[in-house]
Amino acid sequence: MHRFDWNNLIGEYLFRPEYSQQPVFLYLSREKLIELGKTQLPDADEQAVWADFGRAVRSYSPQNGSLLEKIETALNASFQDRMMGGQTFQTQFPPCLLLLVLSVMPLAEEAEQFKFSTTNYYQRASQFFEQHNLPSLREHNESHNWNRAWQRVADWSQEAKGGELGLFDATLLSANTYRYVGKAFAQCLLPTSALRELPNAFDRMGWVPGQLLTSDEIGEFIRKQGAGLGLKANVLAAVKLGGEVAATVEGLVRREFGRWDGTSKYSRTTVVLTTQKNPGATERQEPEFTQVSASLRFGFKLKHDYTFEPFYRLFAPQDYPEHLVFTDKKGDEWRVEESYNRWSEQIDLPFLPAGYDLADTANR
Repeated sequence: MHRFDWNNLIGEYLFRPEYSQQPVFLYLSREKLIELGKTQLPDADEQAVWADFGRAVRSYSPQNGSLLEKIETALNASFQDRMMGGQTFQTQFPPCLLLLVLSVMPLAEEAEQFKFSTTNYYQRASQFFEQHNLPSLREHNESHNWNRAWQRVADWSQEAKGGELGLFDATLLSANTYRYVGKAFAQCLLPTSALRELPNAFDRMGWVPGQLLTSDEIGEFIRKQGAGLGLKANVLAAVKLGGEVAATVEGLVRREFGRWDGTSKYSRTTVVLTTQKNPGATERQEPEFTQVSASLRFGFKLKHDYTFEPFYRLFAPQDYPEHLVFTDKKGDEWRVEESYNRWSEQIDLPFLPAGYDLADTANR
């Protein structure tokens, strides 16, 4: 495969229409890369697929250059490569994408063990590249570094594509402590699967959209939900220590919470049932369902005698159920019907400063 074939294959996996306006991380393990490669090389074994990828990496100019030199050269490379025989290869993604993904790959190997330090990255990267006969990675300095390449991918995703295939952020972990290697470390903080699961985790915490959250509350959320989200042990350890890593993870969670509309999607689960008559466990498949958080908004009307008449409207991010009726503990009912733009018609609930305990038995 030509290097642009590999670049397209990786790009199409990382940047997709279903990720529109969502964060994207350039995180890909060697095993996943081989799995992708076998879709194009079905008759090759894993070793042959990995070797083909290595040839694609080494084909970047300069021929015997380090990975950093190849990244710097790829910054000015065309999206089209015409071979001597007249065959032309094109890539739909920045040519440096493949090389940047490779630079993160050493951290995807036994990722539980690495620490967030410059020395640790160069040691792991050198061992990984030498072991797999890949170009070496020289240390970065002010004159020679990969920062412009990461920014190039960010500009492509945000400006050229308008976020339609996902949004890549090159500013994470960019303070002086992680001036260069922080770009690679940042790709390992929150896996894509964790981002997709965050709405359900917000729901489990009992949060509602628009809620004001303190740093302590978000920190507690990460500690409680982090393992279930799939965060690596070293990431959770770094969060506990505070500092820039903790602030970056907190910022990612806060940003995703700000985008959350209250919708939580739960996949199919298996429920084990036992009864006195049938003590043997039986299984039942619970269907997939979507849970929506709606807000009850308070308002009032000024009457002719200058007194106020309270009322409420419901605001929901999704379509209203056909039969939505709130019932209180006394059995009184209030029918809720959609009016416009996700707002309900006026609901004449009595004003209770202590709040309400309402049930929707038809759609529970």
